[in-house]
Amino acid sequence: MFVPALLNWADPALAAKWEKVREVRKVVTGALEIVRKDKVIGSSLEAAPKVYVTNPELRAALDGVDLAEISITSFVELPAGAAPADAFVLPEVSGVGVVFDRADEYGRQCLRSRRYFAEADMDTEMTELSKRDAQAMRERQAAGLSA
Repeated sequence: MFVPALLNWADPALAAKWEKVREVRKVVTGALEIVRKDKVIGSSLEAAPKVYVTNPELRAALDGVDLAEISITSFVELPAGAAPADAFVLPEVSGVGVVFDRADEYGRQCLRSRRYFAEADMDTEMTELSKRDAQAMRERQAAGLSA
């Protein structure tokens, strides 16, 4: 059923921004599928890709976006400049190149989320968890839910 009030919620600028974010993510996931197929990693959370974005519109769309979260990786680096010649690219997404790197080179794995995190993001009490996951556990415990 069509609801006319939904038209008031439409935000064409926001939709355009997320279409650009999805274009960048498409290149990241394409690069990760190759290393997964080659059994270099089992999960995308084992990745810490370097994503080179020279297309100014795509780069601007990434402002305020956690590309690691969107790409389901542990880390993402957005270096300035052009991608190296051996970077993964998709012809249909101009100005984006991805170089794979392993997440375990940047930190350790959280026992709850399985994401890798930097030592600086380790919780001081729950040292096997990232600060983010330790906070989630505290909230569950405070609500009387089991771990």
